[in-house]
Amino acid sequence: MSEPTVNMKITPMWDKTIFVQVGVPRLEKEIRKWASTHQLDVVVGNPEDPDIVACPCFGLIIDRSLIIENEMYSLYLDSVNDDPDSKLSKVMKTFSISIFVDDIKDLELPLSDVVLQVNLNQKNAIKFILKNLELASKLVAGTSVKHIEAVDKYLDNQE
Repeated sequence: MSEPTVNMKITPMWDKTIFVQVGVPRLEKEIRKWASTHQLDVVVGNPEDPDIVACPCFGLIIDRSLIIENEMYSLYLDSVNDDPDSKLSKVMKTFSISIFVDDIKDLELPLSDVVLQVNLNQKNAIKFILKNLELASKLVAGTSVKHIEAVDKYLDNQE
């Protein structure tokens, strides 16, 4: 059975969007403020809906404790981890950052290139999150489809 065709182009929405699903209004406010100064959009997810999977984004900031019980986190992991060789999985984890703002240590992590867990009680935690979002946004903005294809081809040949 052949794999369905997947749009491999990075859409304008993808490279300009940060997905946020946290129960911390101060963090959400700071991310929105920072994003507006960098011409980026913020989508706030509803823990009861599959927004985490449906929203194309380069940056994901979530509190997994909000979505464990209703299995939205499992749905997200399935979309990223189940078939790491699928085109969809490659698109979802390429040049993206996942930042978890919870204290959960025993959950499976997405097979993304960059996964961070941040304790919001640490000094400068929000600054740390924003700095990493900035680095990820610069990487996304500086990559062209040709570059991504060339890197993928090179890495495929290394296997």
